[in-house]
Amino acid sequence: MLGQPGIKSSIRIGETGLRESAAYLLDHGGFSGVPPTALVKFSQVKFNINSSGSDSSPPYKIASLQRFVNHDSDAGDLGPSSFSVISVHHIGILDVRLMNLDRHSGNILVRRGKEGYNGEKAELVPIDHGFCLPESLDDPYFEWLHWPQASIPFSEAEVDYISRLDPYKDAEMLRTELPLIRESSIRILVLCTIFLKQATAYGLCIADIGEMMTREFHGGEANWSSLEKLCISAKARLSKGLLDEHPQLQTSLTESKKSESPRFPSMNASESIKKEHYLANEKKVLDNPKCLVRSLSLPPQNYNPNGEAVSFGDMDDKEWQSFLEIFVKLLPKAFEERKSMAFQCKNACR
Repeated sequence: MLGQPGIKSSIRIGETGLRESAAYLLDHGGFSGVPPTALVKFSQVKFNINSSGSDSSPPYKIASLQRFVNHDSDAGDLGPSSFSVISVHHIGILDVRLMNLDRHSGNILVRRGKEGYNGEKAELVPIDHGFCLPESLDDPYFEWLHWPQASIPFSEAEVDYISRLDPYKDAEMLRTELPLIRESSIRILVLCTIFLKQATAYGLCIADIGEMMTREFHGGEANWSSLEKLCISAKARLSKGLLDEHPQLQTSLTESKKSESPRFPSMNASESIKKEHYLANEKKVLDNPKCLVRSLSLPPQNYNPNGEAVSFGDMDDKEWQSFLEIFVKLLPKAFEERKSMAFQCKNACR
């Protein structure tokens, strides 16, 4: 039903059109090549199939309308060697900012240049952005993640574009242009844009950034992504700070009934146990950067992608800003760990 979780639990049914339009609005200057997209409102008598028929006026629907792109194929018909580094980087930058959960080869169109599929003559056009801007951190799918171009450092022009991105300005633009988009999704945009900007400034490539956002699977079990672990750690530090500042909250956190605390309005017993787990690991993580990627991962049996997610919709504005400040402070150690792991992998492959 409309408004309920759909194929992706963090995307509600009936709200993908909003995200299609948001992707176009956020593709400043056509940097990634998202085709012009707008929301349309239209009515049709046949939409009235579930109505009693007492209302004579036909119902209307809101959907996205996108300009058709003439193309020769999609990325699934060709090998990545046909694509330019620039095209891959530009789509990757968009996908990271929007946390695209569904960037597969079929929604990357390919337009052949005058000289055929040769180097930079093949233009990539990203479409189908209905599964971006989830309401909580989710497991994105980036088709380009393991393409060779993704491991090549950003160009100066790309670094300049990323450095000029303003997540707070983008957030205000979405609130104005697409007021139906939920604040929890807008906060995902802000978080991922900050993550992209900081990672780029630290010298990471788009493959490094994408892998840090993607969940790991070992032996059939899923683990939180590095980005999720960072957010869990930042939320734990924020929670600890609130408890130090307001000791009276400690009592409410240990109650088995639904908490009346505005900070934890829906904490159940399981969540309380996890909160204690995060707090217990906090000092270990801060003292040892190598623990940052691993120490806060929950036991595999506690991982449930359909029932657990890191979200930010329950924070007020002050808590959200405090969280972001803590999050940014944790990033350098995580990036250094990522660089160290990449260096070890390269040496092992020699």
